[in-house]
Amino acid sequence: MIQTGEEMYIGLGVGRMRIERDWTQEYLAEVSDLAYRTVQNIEYNRTSPSGTSICKFAKAFEMEHWEFLKEISDEVIYKPKKRKSKKKKPAKSES
Repeated sequence: MIQTGEEMYIGLGVGRMRIERDWTQEYLAEVSDLAYRTVQNIEYNRTSPSGTSICKFAKAFEMEHWEFLKEISDEVIYKPKKRKSKKKKPAKSES
């Protein structure tokens, strides 16, 4: 289960389910109402999906979101969230 500070990657499960149905990424993008690039990025685990994306995948695969997550649970990868580095402000020079 996801912990605070972790991101969930579902690409393996999405790819498996898509291939089992003999769908292309383009077709999955169309039936899920997601951008083709979004489907690619999620399937290749380049990005963690939003809750909305998970719901759209579930609907495309004709199931509830919890059923979808249960179906792919063994293929989910959890990674620590990437910390955003704080940019240091340049020192003010005295004139």
